[in-house]
Amino acid sequence: MPSYQIHDKINIALLVLILPALIYLNVDFVTVFIFALSFTFGTFFLSPDLDINSKIFKRWKLLRIFWCPYKEIFSHRQLSHHPIFGPVSLICYLFALVILVLYVVNADITRVDIRLLIIIAGMVCAIEAHIVTDLVSGIKKKKGKK
Repeated sequence: MPSYQIHDKINIALLVLILPALIYLNVDFVTVFIFALSFTFGTFFLSPDLDINSKIFKRWKLLRIFWCPYKEIFSHRQLSHHPIFGPVSLICYLFALVILVLYVVNADITRVDIRLLIIIAGMVCAIEAHIVTDLVSGIKKKKGKK
């Protein structure tokens, strides 16, 4: 499977293609900016590889302790790499952590804004790019073995 450097480069190249398309479609600057930030965050901090001691896992530094339960729940290259369940599990897990922190600091968590959907879209696109890259790499390896 591709290294984390390859995943990072593919995701950044994809973002470089997506941003001009969004601008061409007259998407407002704030939406494009939020999408770009969340896609970048998804590229460097969210990945189906959070279920192992990967570079992505290590990028969390001291906060990686919060991902230890995720590692225990998921087996590598199983449900965490599923095109639907992988992103859903990662984002739900992340948002559960965020909501818990917001609750502990007594923040208002009753408002949902459209920007939250843009953030989720950016992170999902980054995660899906990782999954598709692994899938394509796996197909190429299988063809090479024949």
